[in-house]
Order: sequence, then C-alpha cells, then structure tokens
Amino acid sequence: MTGNDETSPGYWDGVPLMQERTAIEWLMATRDGTGIDSWHWLIESTTTSFYVKAMHHALEGAKVTMHGPDDNHPGADHFRFDLIRTDGETLDQKAADKAARAGGRWLTDPGDLPYYFSGRRINDDVKHVVRFSTAWDAFSAEAEPAGPSRFPKTKSDMRVFVPVPEEGHVRHIDLYLSTIGEPYWPDGEQATRAAGAGIGYLTNTLGWKLSAVCADHEATEETNPIGSGLRGDTPPSQCSRGYLVWVDETGLLWLFETLMAAPPRTNS
Repeated sequence: MTGNDETSPGYWDGVPLMQERTAIEWLMATRDGTGIDSWHWLIESTTTSFYVKAMHHALEGAKVTMHGPDDNHPGADHFRFDLIRTDGETLDQKAADKAARAGGRWLTDPGDLPYYFSGRRINDDVKHVVRFSTAWDAFSAEAEPAGPSRFPKTKSDMRVFVPVPEEGHVRHIDLYLSTIGEPYWPDGEQATRAAGAGIGYLTNTLGWKLSAVCADHEATEETNPIGSGLRGDTPPSQCSRGYLVWVDETGLLWLFETLMAAPPRTNS
C-alpha cells in the first residue's frame, strides 16, 4: 500500500481503515494523469449472505454470492459466481443485452456458469474465499480504461481508491470469511494496520465477518496464474480490458482483470 496510517494516500481522503462497514466500494486507478482505471466493485451483506457485484455495464449482472446456512440451504453454506438469473435458472436477458451494448467483457463463457467454490481453508474458522487479481500491464499508459460505471442501489459507507500494482507486480484484493465473530487479517491486526493493507470488513446476521485485504506481489505463477497469456506480445494499445473467472484446486475463486488481444473498444 502507499501509506501506514488510517488516512493513507492509497485511500480516499479521511476514510478510516479496518473498521466494520455496511458496504464497501472499490476500484484501482492511476494517479499519473493517464486516467487508466479498473472495474468498479461493490461488497455488501444481506441477512445471512455476502455479495460482490460488478458496477460497470460491460459486466452487468455479474455477482459473487456467499450464503450462510438459511431456510434455503439449512446446515450448510453455499458459494457461487454467476450472472443474474430471473427465475433461479434463466439468465437475465435484459442485463445480458445491456452488457453487450457496453462492450461485453466476459472472457469466461456464461454457458459454463455458475461456478461453485468452497474457499481456500486457512483454519477451522477461516476461509480465503475470493481473490481479485490485476497485473501491472493493465495500467500501462496505452491501456484501455474501464470507463464509466453506475452507482450501487445499496448506499456504501466506504469508497476505496486502491493503488495500482508496481511494474512487474500484481495487485490482489483478498476476501476472507471468518465464522468466529472476529475479522481475519492474514498477518495479524497490528501488522496489517501498520502496512496499510487492511481495508475493512462486513458482518452478516450469523455474526460471520468478511474482511478485505490489499497486497502487491511480484508476478509469479502463484500470484498471477494466467500470466500474460491472453495478451501475449500484443501491445496494450491494441488490447481490450476483460475479466476472467476461475476456481482453483483449493476452492479459491479468482477474478482476473486483464488485457486481452482484441480490437480496442469503441463508443460508436
């Protein structure tokens, strides 16, 4: 991160970190005048569930759902990534059409959805459930920005500006689900706070906590499994910004923001 106090310049001014929130919005953006930004996301909680929703029209309808045990799923949690469905089965055509008109940036075939995931177990009480992953080249000066997005219907009480990854690095936003009534910080609360890495956490009606943590890593196979394969040697100026979804062998849901070798988006 770019600072080590609760008003770090890596975050929007005056926003205290590592506190309980009702909803968190975040995106990455450059500060060098190039105006390259990332996709815009909302994290929220409702009764026994947590949701992660895409705010850009090009990703319209995309959401992560993490249900705790309830009347529909007694005795078990239930996690999945999917697009909005009108009756639990049929994709919402209105949302799909809106995404298509906005350029439609899915690299994952919607026909393969939903993706179910369990999370990567940390211990008996904590799972690493979601990892947003964006490599440094997505913010090259020639790269296509994500562009306009919409405001969420749920009023967020935390809006976060996340620094872009350094050259040769990949930026992760990791979500951890704790079922013991305390948020989980992977390096401990004190070290996470000192590093300016903890963003905040949400609580559902079961008392479960979903915490968000930011980290910058060297781009290795572990930190960026897709590498630059989708772009190859294509210059960033000739690429489009897309999104790829994957569940790894540990049960962790990866959401990759990446440049893909395709004609740049136009507004015509």
